[in-house]
Order: sequence, then C-alpha cells, then structure tokens
Amino acid sequence: MTSPNRPDRPPRVPDWLAVGAGGVMGTFLRAWSTLIAAPVVGWEAWATVGGNLVGAFILGYVAGAFLRHSPEGSPWHLFLSTGVLGSFTTFSALAVDLLHFADGDSAAAGGLYLLLSIPGGIVAALLGLALGGVWGGGRPA
Repeated sequence: MTSPNRPDRPPRVPDWLAVGAGGVMGTFLRAWSTLIAAPVVGWEAWATVGGNLVGAFILGYVAGAFLRHSPEGSPWHLFLSTGVLGSFTTFSALAVDLLHFADGDSAAAGGLYLLLSIPGGIVAALLGLALGGVWGGGRPA
C-alpha cells in the first residue's frame, strides 16, 4: 500500500505511534541504566544526572542531524527525540533528587547536582547540536 501523497513511498507511521514506541524503549533504557549506574556512583541521583547529560547530548545530536538532513521532520525524529530521549531524560527526577539534597542538609552536593544538571545539560545539548551538523559547520538545509 502506498501513500496518496507519495506513491513511491509506503504510508507514514503515525506520529503518536512513533512517539509511543520510542517512549517504551526510552523508559526501559532509563530503568536499566539507573539499575546499572546507581550502585556504581553510589546514589540514584547521580545516575539521574549522568542519564540526563547523556540524553541532552544525544538529543542535541539527533536534533542537529535531523534539522540538517531532514528539515520536514520524520517519524524517526519523533521516535528518537520525543519518544526515546524524552522518556530517557527526566526533569521530574531531577527536581525530586534536588529536594532530597535540600532535606538532607547537603547544600554543596545539591549545588553541584544543580550545576551539572542545568548548565551541564545545556552544554551537552550544544555539543550534540554541533556534532549533529547544525552549529559550527552549517545550517539546516
């Protein structure tokens, strides 16, 4: 079966299906990475920071690559960005972890956590965008 708009291509995967499938995968990856990382780093909060920084970098890269090579977007972009990486990274866990630091009188650790999370996430996303091809080497096509 072909699409009425593009007879040379199969029908497009619905956006909601691409996001949902990616969300399932990202949630699984988040749970798995936390189970693996938390014992290594000593606390789940630091695993959250690591996951969010990695996710911000990859999301920047994916956004840059898709903006450069596929300006109209695609189900793959929704699958990876909103689905997989949207469920892999989590602001809600960041907020709760920060409150745990405040409750435990760990101002220095909480400050480091916040600094790594917000500015660190922005820097990671910028690096991903640069490597994805939007900054430092070209603009979207």
